[in-house]
Amino acid sequence: MKSQVYAVFDKKAEVSMRPFFFNSDAEAMRSFVHAVGGADSKLSEYPEDFGLFRVGTWNDHTMALEPEEHGVCKVMDGLSAYRLGREREESFKAMQESDSHEKM
Repeated sequence: MKSQVYAVFDKKAEVSMRPFFFNSDAEAMRSFVHAVGGADSKLSEYPEDFGLFRVGTWNDHTMALEPEEHGVCKVMDGLSAYRLGREREESFKAMQESDSHEKM
């Protein structure tokens, strides 16, 4: 099975973090949004400094690691992930409030 290989790049430090694997961009984005929204992390303190990139493909049958055909691909920047996480959180709170009013 092939998995996509992703890395978070720190613009200020000019280095990437260790790569990680997901089946799709959507799955990687969900994880990145969660990481940026997490308390007490570099990602949440300075979201503007980070970006999520797809860097290649991993084939677990052949053990081949292949780079992206046209170079690394930016999937999402840290500020977009931060905003998306906040929007999701506000939407979830609104749903909870709506549910509590309906139960009354």
